[in-house]
Amino acid sequence: MTDQAIPVAAPAAANKAALSSAKPRIAYIDIAKCFAMVLIVLGHLTITAWGAGIPSQVRDVCYSCNVQAFFILSGYFFNPAKAFGLRKNLKHLLGPYLCSGLLLILFAMLFSALLDPGHSLLSVAGGWLGATLYGVGCSGQPTWFSVLPVGGLWFLLALFIGKALLWWSWRLPCPSVLRRGLAAHRDLIMPSIVAVLLFVISSVSVSWTFLPFSIQPGMGAVLWLMLGIILKRSHFLEKMTWPVILSALVLWISGILMPSPGAYPVWCSYPHGAFDVLVGLAGTICLLALGRSIERHCRRLTIFLAMCGRNTLAFFCFHIIDIDVFPIILMETPIVALSGIPFGPITVVLQSLVALVLSLLMYLLPRPIAALYFPQKTTKVRKGAKSAS
Repeated sequence: MTDQAIPVAAPAAANKAALSSAKPRIAYIDIAKCFAMVLIVLGHLTITAWGAGIPSQVRDVCYSCNVQAFFILSGYFFNPAKAFGLRKNLKHLLGPYLCSGLLLILFAMLFSALLDPGHSLLSVAGGWLGATLYGVGCSGQPTWFSVLPVGGLWFLLALFIGKALLWWSWRLPCPSVLRRGLAAHRDLIMPSIVAVLLFVISSVSVSWTFLPFSIQPGMGAVLWLMLGIILKRSHFLEKMTWPVILSALVLWISGILMPSPGAYPVWCSYPHGAFDVLVGLAGTICLLALGRSIERHCRRLTIFLAMCGRNTLAFFCFHIIDIDVFPIILMETPIVALSGIPFGPITVVLQSLVALVLSLLMYLLPRPIAALYFPQKTTKVRKGAKSAS
């Protein structure tokens, strides 16, 4: 969007033009993003030593639809029929990724200098630089060489790659034999086929090798993005009924109660195949239904949760930086001794506070930097609109 000059002599017209140019947000979708972010934070706790006493079902709830929901909702607002918008996606996905990687290096060097002065800072910087450049989300993957995991930042790489692959698949010609009887939705045929093929290839190939830049999770993300587009095309969210919501809830619970672990997108691991995909979709529908219910009945809570959902990018990135390099474990002994409370629940609070403080500090930085994590700051306030308010 380019900034156009608006005559200051007509403040009312300027204000109207500024308001009309802003895209309205859907509150219950922002609320659903907030809940998905909570599942991410709790999910990270369940796979640490502090979450040893947490029932496995809690882990299954968290990982059944956390990043899956973000992929689906990203697909809901993605229009692959238009130009890809390389500059926009580089800025809003790879920009935060690289900036967060730089902050990872700086914080790791800082804490190493304070807590382990004998350790080489060059070695620390090199380790986290390699992690940022390779982009593997967690350890235990058959990477090309030994490398630190970059943590949850893999999601940004995967989303960028997934959107690029989906945009490419949208331009593939569809064989005439597949177009018969589906004239109204023929543009969905080839992208859907490609999404399924990429999903299968990514799930199978990770057992052999894990490619750099989270390419395989990005290939798997195409299917989740495609589900979001289908939800948008079918106007599903506007037509959600209680029978549909209850059916989704039953499916989500059945996936959670499966005796074996479910989906783990960072590994492209879907042990139950298509059922794990349906569970992720069902869980996302339940989060959206909960968000819509809150929007209808709790105005004040809606304002707060929607605000949190609008700013999940910054909180997510700083949450990952926190759990990657911040030495919160040093606070375990004194806190448990003073409070008598297990450190697991306290960890969630401390990590959330650290991520919140860092997000606020980032928001206060100059707009070109802050806009990496807060895209809403990209839009300049027009003088006429400002004077009218």
